[in-house]
Amino acid sequence: MGPDLAALAFPLGQRKGILLVGAEDNMAAQDLSYMSPEILERVNAFMDGPFFNRVEVHLLFGRTPLDTTRVVVPPSSRVPLPPRPEGLGGLMQSLDPESTVGRCYLKYVRMFDEVARSRQ
Repeated sequence: MGPDLAALAFPLGQRKGILLVGAEDNMAAQDLSYMSPEILERVNAFMDGPFFNRVEVHLLFGRTPLDTTRVVVPPSSRVPLPPRPEGLGGLMQSLDPESTVGRCYLKYVRMFDEVARSRQ
């Protein structure tokens, strides 16, 4: 469509012979609506025939135009640790280190110790 229109118009798609064009703000949308006959003429000339009947201009509102790639950043897979409980490790003497509960508690205490060492 040319560099003058390409800076304002973003392709959104088509629906039933209507070319959907996106604009970033109201001023660009108004300019594009005034230029819609020219846009329609240029696009149909590029397509070698009357492919579209009219042009609709929409505000983008965060939608990703067809000429760009959306980059989706996955959320962090690591769950943040809760703060270290007060008095953690105080039950070490009263629990049997060979019991299931004792081993689990010891591992829990070591987890917080390793995090504290890695942050130093």
